[in-house]
Amino acid sequence: MCYLLIVNLLQMRKLCVCVCLFCSLVIVAQTDDGVNNKKQVSHRVEKVIEYDSGLDKERLVEEKSYDKEGRVVEFKDWNKDGKIKQWIKYSYNADGTVATEVTLDTKGKIVEKVVYEYRDGFKYKKSYYDNKDRLVKEKIYEYSFY
Repeated sequence: MCYLLIVNLLQMRKLCVCVCLFCSLVIVAQTDDGVNNKKQVSHRVEKVIEYDSGLDKERLVEEKSYDKEGRVVEFKDWNKDGKIKQWIKYSYNADGTVATEVTLDTKGKIVEKVVYEYRDGFKYKKSYYDNKDRLVKEKIYEYSFY
């Protein structure tokens, strides 16, 4: 009985070590798009080459621009026809939180602007503005604590 207890404890210890190692790998992972802030990347373009049509045609998929801290300041998503599907520009507060998010149309004209407000480090409000800078709606966030 004592032997089984020791074996089970050793197996649990191995499991805990594996979980800790996995968590540490996740924590040190790069940003979602693989850009390392220390490398000072200012712009990244993603292209794809599709071979199924037999034409080996390269096309633009995604484009991102970064500030010196490695935060995305402009994002463009392209469709298969070579037209912009989504175009967003971001600005940030001094503490690194998103201040504004501006959605543009294919010609670069403002479609929508979202302004973020924070209180005590938490997102408090998102205000949505139309292309004429008129307030359309607001989302308020409330938090409960233990």
